[in-house]
Amino acid sequence: MSRFVPSFSTQQLLPPWVSLGAKNWAFILSIEPDCIQDYLDTWFNAPGPDVAPYYWQAMESSRYGVLMVCDHSDFSSERDGVAGYERLAHREVFWFFPVYRYQRTPDNLLTGAPKVVWVQPFALDNNSFVMFSSREIWGCEKDMAVIHAHEGARPDDLHIDIAMEGCKTFTPTSISHRIGVMHMAITPSDKPFPWQEVLDFPGLGALLGDFLADVMSRTQPTDPNEKPLLNVMEINTVKQFRDAFDLRYAAYRAIVASRVTHTVKTDGQFFAPENVTVDFLWSASFADRFTKLFGLTPPAKDWKAHGHPHGKSARSGQEIDWDMPRVSAKVAFAVAFTSDSRFEVLDTLHTYGQKRPA
Repeated sequence: MSRFVPSFSTQQLLPPWVSLGAKNWAFILSIEPDCIQDYLDTWFNAPGPDVAPYYWQAMESSRYGVLMVCDHSDFSSERDGVAGYERLAHREVFWFFPVYRYQRTPDNLLTGAPKVVWVQPFALDNNSFVMFSSREIWGCEKDMAVIHAHEGARPDDLHIDIAMEGCKTFTPTSISHRIGVMHMAITPSDKPFPWQEVLDFPGLGALLGDFLADVMSRTQPTDPNEKPLLNVMEINTVKQFRDAFDLRYAAYRAIVASRVTHTVKTDGQFFAPENVTVDFLWSASFADRFTKLFGLTPPAKDWKAHGHPHGKSARSGQEIDWDMPRVSAKVAFAVAFTSDSRFEVLDTLHTYGQKRPA
């Protein structure tokens, strides 16, 4: 008899997932208001082939999103209620923002008060096991990437480099290779954080309130006998599998709700926009994503900047091609904190092509 051999397709990192002592860096970026609604209309509100019993809408004051970098040093499955199963370390980067989700009747009427949920258009990971499990179980649009982070002696001395397989240009002779995609840096400063200046940005106070409440407000009680408070956020994602014979169509498409519960271990450290850099390296492989999701415009044709932004890369000796024009994002501020987090699937909100329950 042949013995069954587990593989990536059968052996998955089963949820719920637990991350202990993760380092988190959140870069709050200013984006065009239409970017969020265009994404929602394309992936959530459009028929596929029917419409979902929900409607997702950008917040009226929503002009910001969060580019998050997480360094998980102790990440595992809590399969069957046992913590520590399939323990590993990995880094991930993802882009997400809060939106309103309304109930929608079959007559296309919106009812009741909206619920605030978070939408995550894409995620990158440096661990293939986590990437495959995210795609197969969660339905997250997660891709493989090289994610290097160099931390200095101070919290405000940070250098992050992200590279992926891609093409700088599309020609008959183009060769796919490892190219730079994003570069992030925080430089030291002894000036106090300009709270009033930051909060004067239109709509930033609302996003900061949602982010603090759902993600990173301090949850450790002063009394050791008290239980820590929890920050809970709901994330909605589109889970789909393309038809093997016609990749223009999805053989399966659904809206999945998941929940992330954060227990923040350290107070957030905030960094002013003049001390934060977020650069996107422009290439044929990623230009469409930069344009649609971040509202960035193509760089000038006579660009002169070559090589890695701001000198050497975070890790020397890596064969990463940085010879591309770069576009800097509008940074509102950045924040760093550590946390214990739990990730779990809540429900499949809607499966397209199936009748709604009566």
